[in-house]
Amino acid sequence: MTQTLVLATIGAPSSPPISKAIMQPTSSTGSTSTPSKIRKITACAMVGSEWPTSIVCGISRSGTSLRNLNQAVVGAKEPMPSVSKKLVSAPSTRLSPVGRAAARKAARPRIIANAAIARPSGIKSAISMAAPFAMDVARVLDECAGPGYGRPMLDLDDQQQAARDWFESLRDRICSAFEAIEREAGSNAAFDYIGWDRTEDDGTPGGGGVRGQMAGKVFDKVGVNVSTVGGRFSPEFAQSIPGAEDDPSFFATGISLVAHMANPHVPAVHMNTRFLTTTRRWFGGGADLNPAIPYRQDTEAFHARLRAACAAHDPTFYPRFSKWAEEYFWLPHRHVARGVGGIFFDRLEDHFDAHFAFTRDVGEAFLDIFPEIVRKRMATPFNDEDMEKLLTFRGRYVEFNLLYDRGTLFGLKTGGNIDAILMSLPPLAKWA
Repeated sequence: MTQTLVLATIGAPSSPPISKAIMQPTSSTGSTSTPSKIRKITACAMVGSEWPTSIVCGISRSGTSLRNLNQAVVGAKEPMPSVSKKLVSAPSTRLSPVGRAAARKAARPRIIANAAIARPSGIKSAISMAAPFAMDVARVLDECAGPGYGRPMLDLDDQQQAARDWFESLRDRICSAFEAIEREAGSNAAFDYIGWDRTEDDGTPGGGGVRGQMAGKVFDKVGVNVSTVGGRFSPEFAQSIPGAEDDPSFFATGISLVAHMANPHVPAVHMNTRFLTTTRRWFGGGADLNPAIPYRQDTEAFHARLRAACAAHDPTFYPRFSKWAEEYFWLPHRHVARGVGGIFFDRLEDHFDAHFAFTRDVGEAFLDIFPEIVRKRMATPFNDEDMEKLLTFRGRYVEFNLLYDRGTLFGLKTGGNIDAILMSLPPLAKWA
């Protein structure tokens, strides 16, 4: 019989997210297995349950890639599920940021229900034990996870935690949607995830993030990053940030996405939403479409979906934020726009619940409309002239991001991961 190591929570967890867990060998009959091999479990944190729960976040055959997972089981109201069971929907159950970062992506989309099961890309080694025993989950994660996948290094309040949770869950859904498009095109491309840690100048922890990147048949290069960082701005930079002039302490969490497409007829796209805290608190972000070969129908559809998201919250939002996008995504040295616009907003403060709801709806709008546009254009034939337009357009995109983009500047000024910051650059561009 093959042993399966199940790392499970015992009892309803409290804060900090999990204090104890148990690993126990169980039968794996009914699951794909290698006889006499120890199967390994690599993620282990769960929070928010109203009853005792247990979790198997990713089971990997010994000696195979950690991405080749074949089962993921969440059991609610059961002390210990067998890996051979079907996924049981677990209301009121969600992975904590620790577990979600440690075990990142779904084993197989068809077995995902109400829990965020995650594939452990980036995990250096799996846990392998021959007998049940109790241990501290945070220590397990620190020992097994690579940079950026261990215990959170910042103390987050309820608002900060809620924002972080949303950005990371949106990342999961976007990556799954983009991978699904690759499957439709006959590609097996998948996101690779690389965690990174940030430290302050004095060496104290300052948060970190996870860079997700994929190169495929449809997506020439797409990056979907999440980060949660905090610390102190430099005195000079603090003067440019609202609420940091006298106290340079800050917190920032967000998601940033840029997709460069292989087919010149499929538009590139950018989306970012974020929550910042100084002595003030605010949301910002937006989404904009960047076609090398514009189609009026695509532009209208993209704007219509964003207009609807804005209208559900404030009738002035779309007129204000679309105009802001026109002004922001502009290359003054060339006197041209970077793309066909979208919305751009910043410093939505004072009303956390309302502005958080709007920020979520911007993410939902993007996830709704952009895959639709991609599917519409991805099989369009193209020629050398079209590719020339694409490469030239990408050069303009590079110029904007290196010269004018606020997000690039913020990342560089706050000690962010360089590769994550520059993931927005295309794999190939051209200048005359």
